[in-house]
Amino acid sequence: MYGIAIYSKGLTREPLFSALMYVLIGLAALGSPLLGYYGGSGRGRFIAYIAIVILVIAALIALYTGVNATFGHIDSWAKWTPWYGRVEVPS
Repeated sequence: MYGIAIYSKGLTREPLFSALMYVLIGLAALGSPLLGYYGGSGRGRFIAYIAIVILVIAALIALYTGVNATFGHIDSWAKWTPWYGRVEVPS
């Protein structure tokens, strides 16, 4: 649901990547019960490798999104002051 909402409302600079990240994590979560069913057999090992690949791709997308968000917002953070006024730090 989050992926669809992010994509349909264009909430990030890269809504397709952000939506894909949520969809991939959801697919890995939905496929994980198969690992319990097939256990350590050849089919279970194949499913485990597919889940690992899906989660690594999702992690790389999350890293890209996080770095992009950090550098996209850092200019506005540099100008931030608390509501009670500017704080002077003696040197």
